[in-house]
Amino acid sequence: MAKARQDLFFQIRRAYYGLQLARRFSTMLEDGKTLVGDRLKDMDEAREFGDADFKVKDYRKLQIFSAELETRALENKKLITIAIAGMEYLTGERWVLAQVPPLDIETKPAPLKTLAECQAIASDSRPELAQLQGAVRAREAQLRLTQAEYFPNLFVAMDFRYGFSTESI
Repeated sequence: MAKARQDLFFQIRRAYYGLQLARRFSTMLEDGKTLVGDRLKDMDEAREFGDADFKVKDYRKLQIFSAELETRALENKKLITIAIAGMEYLTGERWVLAQVPPLDIETKPAPLKTLAECQAIASDSRPELAQLQGAVRAREAQLRLTQAEYFPNLFVAMDFRYGFSTESI
């Protein structure tokens, strides 16, 4: 039950942060489309007036890049739709893109933890890790038992008797 709850929490967080990233990526794509579109308009005007100082190859490359930006924008809209549907499915509530705050890119990210700290956190919060560690210990004990069977079983016994009697024979 705890594992299922943790998995659900992880899926919700992944959809939420994916939505934030997609939203930020969308604004970046729009900025890029604006810049490329403006440059294409300038190139079109320069071609019409005959004072073009660029090669046709460069113009075509910019047109291809503009179409690629459009494709990326459509893919990003698809990802936003999928993330919103995931959030609605996982939480059972209606979600709109405006509900999710934009990704804060101004603040510094938290410092990364060391590998040992991450492993300690994982072992504390993941019950299946304790189960797996128990399984590993059981397999190691089974291995030691199997290795012990390679050696012969030796049995050493001694018997010592001493008797004393008052009668003489």
